[in-house]
Amino acid sequence: MSYVLLHTNGENCQLFKLKSKGHFNIWTKETLEKYGFTPSHAPYYIVLLFDKTKPFAIKKSPNLHEARNTYAAKIRPLSDFIGYK
Repeated sequence: MSYVLLHTNGENCQLFKLKSKGHFNIWTKETLEKYGFTPSHAPYYIVLLFDKTKPFAIKKSPNLHEARNTYAAKIRPLSDFIGYK
């Protein structure tokens, strides 16, 4: 895993490169609260580190909808977003 795609309800997608390939942290709800976040759905969360100032241009508008208003996290090829094969 080298990139992360962020979106709002399947729209306004932004693609970012992770600072370390395949690297992530698992934080508790309490740790996230110490950093100013307000987690509400689970006791543990995956934290990905990336540079938010350098998004990649998305050449294709991806369809992220699984069903009505549902989105499942999944690994997809980079070519789905920036046009490379």
